[in-house]
Amino acid sequence: MKIVHLACLHKSDDTRILVKECCSLARMGHDIVYYTSIYSKVNNKHVQKINNVKIKFHDLDLSGVVLNKRVFHGVIERKNNKKKLLQIMKDEKPDILHIHELELMYVMKTIKLCFPKTRIIYDVHEDNAEQYAPALKNIFGNIIGNFLKKIVEKFDMHYVSKADGVITVTPFLYEKLSDYNSNLVEIRNMPFDIEETKNDIGDRAAIVCYCGGVTDERGISSLCSISRRVHGKILIAGPITESYLNKLKTQYSEIWGEKIIYLGYLDRVKVNELYSCAVVGLCVLKYNKNIYHAFPIKLFEYMAAGIPVVCSDFPLWEGIVKEANCGICVNPEDEWEILNAINTLIDDRELAQKMALNGKAAVQNKYNWEIEEAKMFKFYQQFEYR
Repeated sequence: MKIVHLACLHKSDDTRILVKECCSLARMGHDIVYYTSIYSKVNNKHVQKINNVKIKFHDLDLSGVVLNKRVFHGVIERKNNKKKLLQIMKDEKPDILHIHELELMYVMKTIKLCFPKTRIIYDVHEDNAEQYAPALKNIFGNIIGNFLKKIVEKFDMHYVSKADGVITVTPFLYEKLSDYNSNLVEIRNMPFDIEETKNDIGDRAAIVCYCGGVTDERGISSLCSISRRVHGKILIAGPITESYLNKLKTQYSEIWGEKIIYLGYLDRVKVNELYSCAVVGLCVLKYNKNIYHAFPIKLFEYMAAGIPVVCSDFPLWEGIVKEANCGICVNPEDEWEILNAINTLIDDRELAQKMALNGKAAVQNKYNWEIEEAKMFKFYQQFEYR
């Protein structure tokens, strides 16, 4: 089948879309093209081909796609975007259009009218209404923001109900979306390219690591706050805004570079190198309705690499960690609890090693991309016979 994956806010090398979904489908013999925005964070703006997946770029005006105060501009650009998307459809003639964002689903009706044989899959990565809520409240105020959140929810569920198939990522979203579409599958964003570390936890220096978006809501300020009392060093890797980085450097100038070491953004090779020297992997994110019900990919990456975890005590996460006995869950707002959990694993290497082995076993048996890939193949097979 000819399959076009369409995104506007994801990078050209997005791990879930490109490396997992697109490459997996290409390996099964399908003709795959991945389109994303030339304005998104991309490494190369030229047409590429990776593992038989063609990567192309569109020039849709994202300011006209995302909800904002520029209503008139938005209406005009949505029409222009629709024309550009229809041209993509004419050029590619896909059997399946796999859409990755709510912001692009408004073209579905037109595409169904113009290309009735094309099947549309809606890939719901997030609880979109919850994801939009903070920005809407910030732009329009609480009352109007809450009203607009309900509108986003209504439109999102309408698109879910009209799609030929829906892919989502968590049990919570699966249960929610199943009320609107019966052709639904949960394909979790599980690790696949994390190298299993070889040396024992007991032989490593006292290093704990965090890898991911570097923000306050992801617990970075709390980690910096307790860093003086951690029995080792905290290594932090991932994208960060310049203003937040400067704020942390200023506030923790005496220990920055010694107790707190920021490594910048790391590629997959460097990420594996970081995991191979760490004693503990940190995933202590603060409460957020969207995150609360989501699977944190970093949690599973730590487990796959063979390092014990300290993570937030959200019910979904706690259930995974306790079942596997691969780490310690903490209240993300309690710095003392976070500190105690980190130091416990740094100081008790026998316990840390046991939890590391348990985490690796859980990933090998239950939390891996091979299992999710098989579910995706089965989901796609239904469209081959239509």
